[in-house]
Amino acid sequence: MEHKGNLLLDFLLLLLRRKRLLLGIVLLTSVSTAVYSLVMDKTWESRALISPPAGGGDGIAGLLGDLPMAGLLGGLAGESSGGQYYIAIFNSRVMYDALIETFDLRVHYEMEADQEIEDVYEVLSSNISADLDFESGLISLAVQDKDPAVAHRMARFMIEELERLNRVYSSRKAGENRHFIRGEVDKIYSRIDSLEQEMLAFQDREKLLEPERQAEVILSAYMELKARHELKDLELELARQQYGSGHPDVLLLEREKASLERRLDEAYNEGEEGLFLSIRDLPRTTVEYLGIRRELEIENQKLTFMLPQLEQAKIQEVRDTKVLEVLDPPRLPEKRIRPKRTMMVVVSALIAFVIGSLLALVLERVQRDEELASQLGEVGAHLRDMLRFKW
Repeated sequence: MEHKGNLLLDFLLLLLRRKRLLLGIVLLTSVSTAVYSLVMDKTWESRALISPPAGGGDGIAGLLGDLPMAGLLGGLAGESSGGQYYIAIFNSRVMYDALIETFDLRVHYEMEADQEIEDVYEVLSSNISADLDFESGLISLAVQDKDPAVAHRMARFMIEELERLNRVYSSRKAGENRHFIRGEVDKIYSRIDSLEQEMLAFQDREKLLEPERQAEVILSAYMELKARHELKDLELELARQQYGSGHPDVLLLEREKASLERRLDEAYNEGEEGLFLSIRDLPRTTVEYLGIRRELEIENQKLTFMLPQLEQAKIQEVRDTKVLEVLDPPRLPEKRIRPKRTMMVVVSALIAFVIGSLLALVLERVQRDEELASQLGEVGAHLRDMLRFKW
């Protein structure tokens, strides 16, 4: 501990012995830094705070939020998450090109006319900051420039351009969605027309109107014929027992029974008088009919669902309402953000103090070490000779 104390005391005494050199270096550096901070370009910053639309807003980020089929159509929009979509527009080449053209930034940044556009982008990007607060969902925009009025105008222009680009993209995407929905609606109409034609042809071919009602009537008529046939068979057996086989009444009953059998056969296999379905085909025909009707009902339900979506897409395509809310509009900055003169002077003074202390240590070592002083003197002489040498 004592040795450390001696070292500290030696260092302090060294600084006191070299105080003029040390103070001179610190003072010269501080004054130079202060003068430089006065003549260097000042930087001003104009800030704004923006609230993007919620999920059900009018912008493209919330274009489909209100639709029941948002999940289906969301993929078409290429949805980015809310505020990040607007951050992407702020940092897009489209926005940069508009700024460069509007404010003639090549000239403003004192760049050559033939300089690469990427160089202008790089300088512009370093002067623009757009960040998203994920907790609040708010976007903060900051524009820096050496002219406070230009920083203010650029910030205002970027917000206006963001609103314009958002409307353009929203209208374009809404047009794509309307085109998609229109195509789906047309497909549904075509399918309905095809099913209706199929149902009409099926009903005409199968002589089917209302399957449930018609089946009830056909089965009732068939059962009535069946009952009459069985009753006629009983009458015929009784007549044969009473009169014998060749009696006229027996022959008449046999003809009537044969007629009923033909009608039963026709009703079962062909349909009575060709006007009704046969009993044999009734289950198959009913199932086919119900299948066609079920598909037709599904298509009608899809059409009922899609038509409101089509109307909403048409409205979104022509809507021209403002969707961004500027909570804190950009203002003309009154206080520069750079240079920070006090900080620059303090930091430069500290650096100068460190350099001065090292220089004092070197001078002290040279002064105490005669051999080192001799070597340094020889090096200095050689350097002077080299400077005087004529090529």
